[in-house]
Amino acid sequence: MYEMKTSELLTAASVMGCIAAGADEEKISAARAYAHDVGLAFQIVDDILDVTSTAEELGKPIGSDAQQEKTTSVTLFRN
Repeated sequence: MYEMKTSELLTAASVMGCIAAGADEEKISAARAYAHDVGLAFQIVDDILDVTSTAEELGKPIGSDAQQEKTTSVTLFRN
């Protein structure tokens, strides 16, 4: 689930940047792993904020994941 969200976008951008810069496979692999982990962390924080924050604090509607019945890190670990 998470691999198809924010982490994929960050990973693609990081890998493309490495390729454009002429990085070797070791550096590309390291950038790929780092971007994946950053994207995963971002998504988990976003999931938590969706249930603990306010619309004013975030600047976007809250509770939308629950309304759409999305499976998130919060729904997986709340039981």
